Formats: sequence, C-alpha cells, structure tokens
Amino acid sequence: MEFPKISKEEWKAKIEAELKGRKTLDELKYQIGKELDIDVLLQEEDRFKLEELSSFPDIPSYGIYFEGNPSNQIILESLVRGASSLYLEGETILGWDQLLDGVNMSYITFIVNDISQAENSEVSSKLSRKDTIELQEERIIDLDRQLKEETLIESLKEVIQSNGNIGLRMNDAVIMNVSLMRAIRSISEKRGRKDKLIAFIGSGEEALEYQLIRYTTQAIAAISGGCDHILFPIHEDCTEKDASKIIHISNVLTHESRMTRFNDPWKGAYVIEKITKEFIEKIEKGGP
Repeated sequence: MEFPKISKEEWKAKIEAELKGRKTLDELKYQIGKELDIDVLLQEEDRFKLEELSSFPDIPSYGIYFEGNPSNQIILESLVRGASSLYLEGETILGWDQLLDGVNMSYITFIVNDISQAENSEVSSKLSRKDTIELQEERIIDLDRQLKEETLIESLKEVIQSNGNIGLRMNDAVIMNVSLMRAIRSISEKRGRKDKLIAFIGSGEEALEYQLIRYTTQAIAAISGGCDHILFPIHEDCTEKDASKIIHISNVLTHESRMTRFNDPWKGAYVIEKITKEFIEKIEKGGP
C-alpha cells in the first residue's frame, strides 16, 4: 500500500524523533532466532527473506525486537507496516487491546487515504435528518456497552444470518473494531451478500469539525475497517446549519472509508489478521 504525501525519509524522521535519541531506526535490532516459531510468525514461508531485513518499511512480514520500552506510536506503526510480532526486552508481548492507549493520533494518518482525495471528489451532502439509511434498531450491535464475547458473537451470528444492513455502535477499542468489521465483510462477501456495514460514531461538538472527529479512535476504526457508511447522531435541538455540516462531514468520512476498503491498510498486519480470523471462525461456528 502507498502512503500519500509522506516519503520514507520523512517517516523515518518522525519515528526517530519519537525515540527521543535512544536509538535510530537503522540501529533497531531484529530478533529472528531458533526460539521463535517462524511458521506462526511469518504465516507464509516464501514471504520471509533475510536480505530484506535492512529495509524496515518494506518487509512484508517480520518479527521486530526493541531494547527498552518503545512508544505506542512505534508499536502501531510497526503493526501497520506488517510486523508479525513485537518483542520487548524484559517485557511480555503487549496485549492487542492495550496498543492504542495514549497514541498520538497524527501517526494514524499513515494507514488511511489522504482527506484531499475525498474533498476533491463529488461528495453528496443532500441527505436530510429523515433520509437516513434504513436499519432496524435490533440490527445495531452496541459495542459501547462492553458486551461479553459470547453475547457479541451470538448477536453477530443472528444478524449476519438474516437479511439487511448491519450496524455497529462503535467504542474506542480500535484494534477489535477494525478486526470485527473485516470479519463481517469477509463473511458477507463469501456468502455473496451485499449488506451494508454501518458504523455509528458517538460524537459531540467535534462532529462539526472534520479535523476533530477524523482523529477520534472511533472514526479511525470505522475508516480503516472499511465500513460502507459512517453516521453521527443528529440531535433534535441541532440547527439546520449544523445538521447539514454534520451530514457533509459524515459523507466525506464515508467516502474516505470506501476508498480505504479497496486498499485494506491492515492486510498483512499480524495482530489484525489473527484477530480477524478468530472472529470469522467464532461467528461461523456460532460461538467462542
């Protein structure tokens, strides 16, 4: 995948700055040893080539070893670049649900399409508050309620087996949400279904400004997960002017999400692929 408007040198400079002088990117050590399960790490034997280890951003699949305690920005960037596993000296492998705590959202721009592509496109803003996408309430799965996994899987099984669009009321667990959306789309595609996957994002005044809502964890997950529509709540006391602005921003993000879906920025990222596969297996079996 190409990352618009940022060169390899700029990316290295940003990451090296985050290291705060502890170590340059070229000095990071790669741990590829007999103690690692290479088949599990690399998924496909032919993807692993030793001569590629000197070119960090271009490695399709690898394990990376950090001395010290790297920041979340570097961890996330490593995953997006296709890292199969991360190893920290003196620490256990980080849980996927903890990776985004305190992340500087500006780094997430590497995994999505540039907004200029959406702004320069013909993005419709003609939807009215009454002209929303048809979706029955019982087909909306509320991730924000912190559902138990058994309940979540059962709800997804019921919704996917019936006809109609599927709605997810997002929470802030980016990695889980992205994996879940990828799993739902994969199952629908295999079954030849054309149901729409709709993300409902909780928002306040930030929905009135693109730069604020775009870098919230829920919007990042909805866009990089490739949902079909992104919707914000429009309250009854919202003015027509504000409602129109919210709808426009929603349409811009929706357009951006659809473009991102064709690239699938998470393809090859070990953690995302692993959790996506687990969700697919559990949903198709109907339980954990």
